[in-house]
Parts: sequence; C-alpha cells; structure tokens
Amino acid sequence: MCTSKAKWSVVSGKVFHLLLLLFFLTFNYQANSQSNTDKDSIILYTQELLDGIATGDTTAWAKFLEDSCIITSEDGSVKSKQQFIHKIGVPPGYIKVKETISNPLFRTNSNTVVFIYNANLSLNVYGQERLNEICQTDTWFKTGNGWKLISSEALDKLEIPVIQKINLNIINILTGEYK
Repeated sequence: MCTSKAKWSVVSGKVFHLLLLLFFLTFNYQANSQSNTDKDSIILYTQELLDGIATGDTTAWAKFLEDSCIITSEDGSVKSKQQFIHKIGVPPGYIKVKETISNPLFRTNSNTVVFIYNANLSLNVYGQERLNEICQTDTWFKTGNGWKLISSEALDKLEIPVIQKINLNIINILTGEYK
C-alpha cells in the first residue's frame, strides 16, 4: 500500500513532466512561429520586388536592397544596388508583365536566410502569351531595421523547343528558285 508521501511523489513527478512538456511545446511553437513569420515576410518582400520589376516601380528595391548588395544576372553581369535600380524601367504599354513565386525553399542560419524559388514570368506582348521560369536564389540578412537583400542571382530555366510538324504542301510552295 502506498503512503500519501509516495503518492505525492508520483503525482508531483507527473506534474513536473507535464509542465516540462508544455514548456518545450510552447518554446518549440514560438521558434517555429518566428521562423514561419520570417519566411512569410521574405516571401511578401520578394513579391513586392517582383511586382516592382513588372511595373517599373523601384520603391521596394530601394527599401529592401542592402547598399552593398550584389546582383548577378543570367548574362553573367554583376550589378550594384544603384546600377540595378537604374536599369528598372516601366515596360511599354503593349507589354503586360506579371511575376509570381513558386516552389519556395528556405535555408536559415542565425540572421541569414537563403531563399530559392522559381519566379514565373508571364509576358503578354501584343496579346501573345509567354511563360518563362527564372530560377532565383536570394540571400536575406536580418538587421535592426528588418530584412535586407544582400545577394541575388537569377538564371533563366532552359526550355526545350516544341517540335513543329512540317506541312509538305507548304514546303512544296516555298521550294524553288528565287531572284
């Protein structure tokens, strides 16, 4: 038969373990919540940057680019913040541009986040639709003033051209001697 002292020891041990479990779950939830909040912020800021490219608005770029940022484009050129922002322009009226983020992937370490994603570039030029995927890698750093983009690299995703069927009637019409 258990004494009341032994019962209290078992109960207090269970209570202690329950409190320890609750503390761990709460701490883990807060850590994940903070991480998810940071990831959500990075996605939001990145979408603002993409929207700025599509409309020619440099406001988000001026706000989020770190002054010492470097940007590498698919042509191999490396630009500073000022050089990159200077190249952003309003597209002509006959071009409609929209970029969206897909396949986000994050790697975090302390105050640094590497954000890898596809920027799906939708172009409409004179009513002709074109979708181009750009593989993007951005490095963000958390400062006392919030997140800053310190490095970015964009590469066009290669597309294999669609095979066209050749109509022999057209070939016969085009075949001949030309002067």
